[in-house]
Amino acid sequence: MSPSRPTVRIMREGRLVRSGGRIVDASSTVCMVESPDARIIVDSGSPNECGALKEALKSAGVAPGGVSHLVNTHLHVDHCGCNALFQNARVYAHAFESPPVGVVRVSERISLVP
Repeated sequence: MSPSRPTVRIMREGRLVRSGGRIVDASSTVCMVESPDARIIVDSGSPNECGALKEALKSAGVAPGGVSHLVNTHLHVDHCGCNALFQNARVYAHAFESPPVGVVRVSERISLVP
């Protein structure tokens, strides 16, 4: 059940692993915004975290198919690696990222939650 006012939950904490000053592994934080009208994921994390993300969603009582929108802050693989989990979501990315066909290209301010 969605709350009456928008809420934000961290579904997976991000991480960054370095070796000798070089990034060897990374995954973005995955957040979920819930409102009466929408369930929005902001960044989907690294592809090797998809199973853990599915479990986090399940623990929250949310099926990936119940997510209405997916917002990618940018299109590095550690931020969009699990996008395929959200087959029913409308996907958004900034136009400067040259998002693939089917992704809404955002170039100005938009509002997904009233």
